[in-house]
Amino acid sequence: MTLSFDSDYGMTIDGRATLSSESMDVLNPATEACIARVPDASLDQLNEAVDAARRAQTSWASQPHAQRQQALNVMADMLESHTDGFMR
Repeated sequence: MTLSFDSDYGMTIDGRATLSSESMDVLNPATEACIARVPDASLDQLNEAVDAARRAQTSWASQPHAQRQQALNVMADMLESHTDGFMR
């Protein structure tokens, strides 16, 4: 999966790509310059995401520790492979 940290901003709720009618600025804390615009979830979308996370937690917790650790390591590796994009 290739992401562009210059343009690919969306929301995934309960495994589905979800649109938002609102967006908000992301500011560079050092310069206060706007570096991106991202979706701004509605309260209903927030509640839907929290409900989905609660449902997923039961399945996640039932996985063996080693399997959860491996999944987190894969996510960490993916994040580390994009550090240049995060530091702009």
